[in-house]
Amino acid sequence: MVLTLRVFIFFHISLSVFKGISQGPGCTQLSSPADGASNIPINIIFEWQPAERTTEYVLIAGTTFGGKEILNNIFVGNATQYILTEDLPAGQVIYVAIITMNPNGANGSCSQVQFTTQPSDGLPSCTAPISPEHDAQNVSITPNLTWQPVEDADGYLLTVGTTSGDPPLLNRADVGNVTSFNASNLAQNSTYYFSVIPYNTTGNAENCEVKSSFTTVETIEVTKLPCTELLTPENSTPTSGVTVELNWRGIIGAEGYLISIGTDSNPEEFLNRFDVGNVNTFEIAEELPPATKINVLIVPYNDTFEAENCSLFSFTTTESDMGISNILVPRFFTPNNDGVNDKWSVSSRTGLEVRNISVFNRYGTLLVQLSPSEEWDGSLNGNNLPSGSYWYSVKIANSSLVLRGYFLLKR
Repeated sequence: MVLTLRVFIFFHISLSVFKGISQGPGCTQLSSPADGASNIPINIIFEWQPAERTTEYVLIAGTTFGGKEILNNIFVGNATQYILTEDLPAGQVIYVAIITMNPNGANGSCSQVQFTTQPSDGLPSCTAPISPEHDAQNVSITPNLTWQPVEDADGYLLTVGTTSGDPPLLNRADVGNVTSFNASNLAQNSTYYFSVIPYNTTGNAENCEVKSSFTTVETIEVTKLPCTELLTPENSTPTSGVTVELNWRGIIGAEGYLISIGTDSNPEEFLNRFDVGNVNTFEIAEELPPATKINVLIVPYNDTFEAENCSLFSFTTTESDMGISNILVPRFFTPNNDGVNDKWSVSSRTGLEVRNISVFNRYGTLLVQLSPSEEWDGSLNGNNLPSGSYWYSVKIANSSLVLRGYFLLKR
């Protein structure tokens, strides 16, 4: 009799527990926009399928994983759509989660959906990281970072760093028009983040704050220091010899870098194992000879190791910056509304793609920033500027070449 009663009590309690579980709300997720969709209108209506045993839905939306700055726990009742009261930010990755509820409780474990809104003003939209997944653990120290392609992007700027506040290993490095990058030689048992900013000829995507974080595996024995890779100037590309800035991939465990710069006939003609310290950028102080192949050797080192058998990287200096400037940059303009030379602009040519254009006065104050082929009428805030010399800075895409000089505004 006691055993029978105990069995009955156990069966009754178990039935109550499982009955409570079965009465919890089910899951749903956003069906429109679909997960991973792009070019979504900023005034889209959110829609989802009804979830089992659900009497109320709560919406959360933001521009980061788990972000709530767009919708912060908005109760929408027992509806399966939601009309936004304000437009979504343009060109952004949006994350939306739906919490289901009924009188027995809430279910916050439903999958989050992300999509990208339409860009504005010709700029590309933001992208979203794909792998490693956000907050992934035990990731290889040589992970392949991937992100979603953006239709109107000409390339991507990649940042990779740690959460410790150290300088990033890559800081907006131009990786070209690809959607993956192999990040080599990360430290074990360390947390990293990476973010990607698309760009096109109009400019960089704006407000792309999405960062994906991951943690590498714990136990990997490092027996030697690996070599690095020159990022800019790109290997075997033409480059201005006036102002050359070298950028290379940071190496975990390196305490500095030894740089040699020279030619085929004299490998150390300009620098011979020059210690630049623990940085990953260096501007060559002297002007390099024009139309010359320049070789660069970068050797990471620390107290224990010096990288061995590192490869040479090379670029070829152009004939003359002045010659390129004469091709691309107008030397004067006369904004007097006579229909001749009334506007000043800089446009791309075959083999010379213009990225960014800045105009300064003689004191170095930035007056205006222009897109390629955008025309300037010689005014500032609606007021005509006086006749005189004005200075320009023009960045050439896919190279370290920056054209600098002056032009004449004559009224």
